[in-house]
Amino acid sequence: MAKKFNLAELMGEAVSKSDTGEMQVEQIPLAEIEENENNENNSYTQNDIDELAESIKVIGLQQPLVVRRKTEGGYLLLAGHRRRNALALLDRKTAPCIVLDADLDPSLQVLILHWTNTMARGGAGLTAEYTGQAAKEIEAALKDLQARSVVELPGKLRSYVAEVLKTSESQIARAKAIDNGLTEAWQGDFKCHRINDSAAYELSQ
Repeated sequence: MAKKFNLAELMGEAVSKSDTGEMQVEQIPLAEIEENENNENNSYTQNDIDELAESIKVIGLQQPLVVRRKTEGGYLLLAGHRRRNALALLDRKTAPCIVLDADLDPSLQVLILHWTNTMARGGAGLTAEYTGQAAKEIEAALKDLQARSVVELPGKLRSYVAEVLKTSESQIARAKAIDNGLTEAWQGDFKCHRINDSAAYELSQ
């Protein structure tokens, strides 16, 4: 029977726990973590690596990476590409990781990816371009989980997307309006950052 959507609960079911019930974080050699370069769900920018490395040097890594155990050995990086690259820049040999099972549900993997990346950025850091893309991926994942009776989603789907991305429903609506209404020519300028979010929204209308 489907349960009402609870992201923390779904995360808890997918993540290994210690005997005390706490989420386990393992130190994994960077050399064993394969970067998921072709992951279409990773719509997060990989900029400011130098700044992040400097921050890690001063205050430490505030959010572990999320990896999936590979059946043939090693780990596939799901969330934390910037953090991994910053650690490599600092010549760190290991990284603290939350390890997910090799057979993790793909739709749940999408939710975990976006949630952990959002949390790593303090609940912010996404432009309308990335919010729009992330919202589409999260909606598809939620609809799939609902269709398979994994979760119930009473109310507006957008509210659940907002919960995953730690943003407001109005911001998601704005990002989707830009994605759906901006002409192809303006989309190019938007993606190259020649126009900002506000201008893109006005043009999309």
